Amino acid sequence: MRTIQIELETVTPLFLSGADQEVTELRAPAFRGVLRYWLRALHGATESSPERVAKVAAAERDVFGDTTRRSSLTLRVRGQPKSKPPWDPSGAQHGLQYLLFSVRQRNLRPRSDDIRPSVSAGESFELTLQQHGKAPDDHALRQGLGALWLLCNLGGLGTRSRRGAGSLAVRNVTYTANDDAQAKQIQALLDQLPPLTTTATTPEELQSSLADGLRRLWGDRPPAPSDNSVPSFDLLHPDYCRILVLQKPQIRKDDSNIWNRWDEALESLGQAFKAYRAGLDDDRRQVGALLMGRDTRKPDTIQRAAFGLPIVFDYGGANKSALEGSDHDRRASPLHMRITRLADGTFVPVVTCFKAKLLPDGEKLKLPNINNRDIKHKINQPDLKELDRLLNRLLTGIAPLGQALEVEL
Repeated sequence: MRTIQIELETVTPLFLSGADQEVTELRAPAFRGVLRYWLRALHGATESSPERVAKVAAAERDVFGDTTRRSSLTLRVRGQPKSKPPWDPSGAQHGLQYLLFSVRQRNLRPRSDDIRPSVSAGESFELTLQQHGKAPDDHALRQGLGALWLLCNLGGLGTRSRRGAGSLAVRNVTYTANDDAQAKQIQALLDQLPPLTTTATTPEELQSSLADGLRRLWGDRPPAPSDNSVPSFDLLHPDYCRILVLQKPQIRKDDSNIWNRWDEALESLGQAFKAYRAGLDDDRRQVGALLMGRDTRKPDTIQRAAFGLPIVFDYGGANKSALEGSDHDRRASPLHMRITRLADGTFVPVVTCFKAKLLPDGEKLKLPNINNRDIKHKINQPDLKELDRLLNRLLTGIAPLGQALEVEL
């Protein structure tokens, strides 16, 4: 039995609970779910379209099991961080408030007048990965650690993890083996994978290490040739994924392009994203005119839907309506925003964007009328060009951010 202990630290506040939403609880099933997601994204990129779903399902089953077979990998969480006073951005941090709005909606919290509890930034705990069986190979551990690398470099955990909450960093890695031969095998495995702890000290070094890490995870199975069809789920594939490392603007030559605090980095990202979305106000005006009867013309599509569903259009008082899919009320955002702590203790934002189907082919967007909820306007899905427009703007710089660096996949 091979066991690897990973000491993790929260880089940004982590909002995660069990049955009681008023108490933070780090749970192994939450890690299992998010590691499954990143494993699918990694393996899906190496398979061609006709066989992709079946082969990815088989790869996921080999590691995490299914209803017919036991998981080869056991995950355990040790060292629950102590409850701390809830984190709440200051009134001046409009970018943070924009990104994390749902955990600050006090009217949605029936048992508390405060923000949802979170694990504070800087708290540490241990995640244990243990592979079962006597088989000499380390396939399950390799896949689990690869997915963990992706989680700690491109994603996050818990509520609002795609908007910067729940970013994690690996502080230390140890392992337990039955004998010296097994210990050498585990060490060899760790040496083959990209380093779990961040070694980069600049945005340029992080850009390079992310590209190198992905190549090492793909190994001898690089991304499959594209067939130009839009995939049904997120893929870490050059044609369907873009990764940007963001920087502060350098007006003078000696200006720093990194942040000294995580909240300052996330605040800058939030301000930039809010400014970009404000440029899509034509959507908001058109929808308002339609829903309140000032204009009967229905828009062909609503571009901001490309960033995920539902979208609540709120015009004050009872004048609000939620845009959803006609058959699916939710669609997770294709944008993963996170804060990475560099090796010297400074911070930079990283944005990963996946281009997959927003909703199944043929499904419409649904927008209930404000005055008569029985009237539901059906609107076409947006294309995915809005995602590229955002990323291209980030490359040139959206204030208060400087020019971003794109990771070569």
